Amino acid sequence: MSVQPDPLIRRKNRDRLGRPVLVVEDQRSLAEMLSALLQDRWGCEVHIADTLNRAKALLAQGHPYLAACCDLNLPDVHHDEVIDAMTEWPSSASRR
Repeated sequence: MSVQPDPLIRRKNRDRLGRPVLVVEDQRSLAEMLSALLQDRWGCEVHIADTLNRAKALLAQGHPYLAACCDLNLPDVHHDEVIDAMTEWPSSASRR
C-alpha cells in the first residue's frame, strides 16, 4: 500500500518536486519505506545507498541533493564518519 499524495503539500513545495534526496540506510525495508514516502508524498527522486562508501560515490556524481536522510549506525563505519561525510558534502559540492 502506497502513501497517497497530499495535494496541499505538493502545491506548497512545487520547487522541490522531483529533486533528488539521498537515503543512506542499510536495512532494505526501512530504505524502501522512506523511499516510498519521499516519492509518493513529496514527489522526490530518491537515491538509496546502503553503505557510506556507496553514498560517497553518489555524492561524487554531483547530484543536486535537496536533503540526505542518514542512518548513523552503518555496518562499514562509525557514526562520527557518517556525520563528517554528510556535513562535508555541501561545501565540497558547491565548489563544482
